[in-house]
Amino acid sequence: MRKLICFSIFLLGFVALIFPATAFGGGVGSVCCDRNHPDNTFCDVGLICDMQTHTCQNCPGGGVCLVNPLTSCTFGDLVDSIMKYIFVISLALAPLMIVVGAILLMTAGGDPGRVRAAQQVFIWTGVGLLVVFLGRALIAAINTVIGVSP
Repeated sequence: MRKLICFSIFLLGFVALIFPATAFGGGVGSVCCDRNHPDNTFCDVGLICDMQTHTCQNCPGGGVCLVNPLTSCTFGDLVDSIMKYIFVISLALAPLMIVVGAILLMTAGGDPGRVRAAQQVFIWTGVGLLVVFLGRALIAAINTVIGVSP
């Protein structure tokens, strides 16, 4: 059973690395790193975001520009991206863990130890989801109190 769980976690991580949720880049003059603009995007490879004008520009002097691989303009954006990623992964893992618990319960055959293990899977899946949802709600509440727009 542990092999199945480990394989499932590995598979989800591999898929997340192969198909990351990133935005398509914009060309020269595209709006970048501006939360208030509806066409906000990140610059194409080889371009840099001018933080004063919030537009994609060619690299100064024809040099080589380092592209931000995190696609975050500020530390707050980085933390928000990480939190969203954790939220999505936890929502994907929860049904998988419920299925694992159900399989454990169905194959227990009346063995009290295996029934208890299945119950523990259900309980800790619920606790994990509760923590994730409460964490998301707490962040939203704090942002509302201090007046930060998402």
